[in-house]
Amino acid sequence: YMADQETEDLAATPLYNNQEGLRAFVNKYFRVSIDCGNRYYKSNGASCYAKEFYSMNRKASFDASKGQCMQVVALADGMSMCFDSGPMKDAAVNEDINGDGKVDDKDTVTSYTKENVETPLMVEFDINGPNGPNVSGRDIFQVAVSRNGLVGAKQAECDITTADNRKKCLEHYTSKAEPMPIALLQYYGWKMKY
Repeated sequence: YMADQETEDLAATPLYNNQEGLRAFVNKYFRVSIDCGNRYYKSNGASCYAKEFYSMNRKASFDASKGQCMQVVALADGMSMCFDSGPMKDAAVNEDINGDGKVDDKDTVTSYTKENVETPLMVEFDINGPNGPNVSGRDIFQVAVSRNGLVGAKQAECDITTADNRKKCLEHYTSKAEPMPIALLQYYGWKMKY
């Protein structure tokens, strides 16, 4: 993509902090079978992710109907992917997310991505889509892509350079229902030894 854009800086491409540019990138470079727009899960239509994600210890969960990314897709191989390249406005959902029996302004979904020029692209993925187990560190991961296009760039939330940092990171993702940075799996030789 960066070669096609004739740049060595991912933050200087049309996908950075640009929902339409990101959508064009995803549709050109990935075999998309379902375009879920900016939603992980839709109760009233096609969904790319399961309704809930779980922490490794199964004590925490995340209701995917309340979250969004700039572009969410299911691929032809069954993987689901969420792409973010900066902040986006919370989306009106046109469905009763909060369960109060009416569709109104209280039914919005949130976006957690902040603008970060050092990691201009964040990708979350569920390797087998909505199929189980839907557990962080088992089938749900994330990667950060740096300005120079390096996939798996160090993420501030998970520094794996020391044993203490790896332990803290692993404890966090064992108890939180958040996509685990792929760097942990990579550190353990692509085996789930954690």
